[in-house]
Amino acid sequence: MPPACSSSVLVLWGLNEAGQCGCEDFAENVLRVPTPVQLPADAAQPLLVSCGEEHTACVDSAGALYTWGKNDSGQLGNGRDDDTNPCRKPRRVKAGLPPRGKVTALSCGARSTAVIVEEAASDDGVTTTTIYSFGRYQYSNQPHALNPLNHPFANAIITHISCGCDHSAAIDDAGRVLTWGYNERGQLGRGSASEGKQPPALIELWDWDGAADFAPGARPFATHIACGYHHTLIAAKNETFTCGYGEHGQLGHLTRKGTALPSEDGGEGPSSNARRSAVVSHYFESTARRVSVISGVEIAQVNAGQGISAAHTSSGSLYVWGDGRCGSLGLGDQSSRKTPVLMLRSGAVLTAQGPCHSLTVASDGCAYGWGYSAYAQACGSGRLHNGSRGFRFAPTGVLGLAGGEVMCLAAGGGHSAAILRTDALLLAAEAALAKQLRCHLLSYTPSDGRDMALRVANARGVPLRISRLAEALVKA
Repeated sequence: MPPACSSSVLVLWGLNEAGQCGCEDFAENVLRVPTPVQLPADAAQPLLVSCGEEHTACVDSAGALYTWGKNDSGQLGNGRDDDTNPCRKPRRVKAGLPPRGKVTALSCGARSTAVIVEEAASDDGVTTTTIYSFGRYQYSNQPHALNPLNHPFANAIITHISCGCDHSAAIDDAGRVLTWGYNERGQLGRGSASEGKQPPALIELWDWDGAADFAPGARPFATHIACGYHHTLIAAKNETFTCGYGEHGQLGHLTRKGTALPSEDGGEGPSSNARRSAVVSHYFESTARRVSVISGVEIAQVNAGQGISAAHTSSGSLYVWGDGRCGSLGLGDQSSRKTPVLMLRSGAVLTAQGPCHSLTVASDGCAYGWGYSAYAQACGSGRLHNGSRGFRFAPTGVLGLAGGEVMCLAAGGGHSAAILRTDALLLAAEAALAKQLRCHLLSYTPSDGRDMALRVANARGVPLRISRLAEALVKA
């Protein structure tokens, strides 16, 4: 969790059809540039944010949870699952959560949400952590706790959580991995695929060749986890492990040791017409196998999308692999990569992946995006494109996020979000200016905010009255 600060601002951009960007204006179906979103008046500073397919969740520095966007599966946790009436502004989630609890981590799946709630016992002062989830495949439209009597994390301190399309995973302070949900493609890492929703259970991490050759007492200590649509990534100090669906190379293994399952539905394969006429072989790994290409590399964070994976190291290197269509790997083409490829040699600080687009923050404070960006979700450029023109094949600057330090980054189905430690008024002025000009935002620092308005106006040939309006907005 990033440290709380006295001044932070939440910004969102991209598709807003269901209000997932927090804009109440029904005419604004797409926010082309990063736009500030206000939490309720009694909220503390925004601290954490996560994006689902068409919904968003945020936690403030006081540990309160807020959700907004589409609610067809109860993913907002407000006790309803209404497909026709999405929530277009942040609202606090209270029912189902302990009144003295504080949310310390959150993750949005495609149509679900899960959080870790920390609570101090009133009598002995011992801190407990509990996982609460709601939405699709969670059998609840408001937060409910995993039964503490039925899973091995009952007395553990839970540190990380991640939700995929239909499965979830968590890590405790002992480095153990807990998975639950659907397992048709082996995404739970339990050694075999299975039908139906599976209860929480611990899993083992295995050597690259499928042999559990780790010495007793030397089992990998998991430090970070990410659930993709139907695959899972686990970082464990100097090793990375993957399991689940791998037809596009998102597991990163040199050899296939898993299962090829004939199926009529085609899963994530070709078009619907092709699926009806052909039997497609699905490759998946049902055990969490080590990714040998990056064995020995200390991974600080892992990320997973629909058919893409990423890992960045403690030194700032970024590796990507998987489905390259739409430029989703940021390597300049649409080719898939079956094993990890070094994309950035240094400088990666934070990374987020949506189904088909990715974002990263570099050590210079600038944010970059690549992949599918028809709604400007990868680059916040202010321009919309259809077809291949909406693809970003290489990292492109997310204009408008250079006004402050990025504390948290998130990527959803067609939208993106960030929390910045910065001057909210200056960002609001920049967004208002961009709306007037309908052009790219320029990078700036708070000290040159006034000059920004004139530079934009001069560069675009904007009438003087607009540049004066922009300067007035910055001074306000």
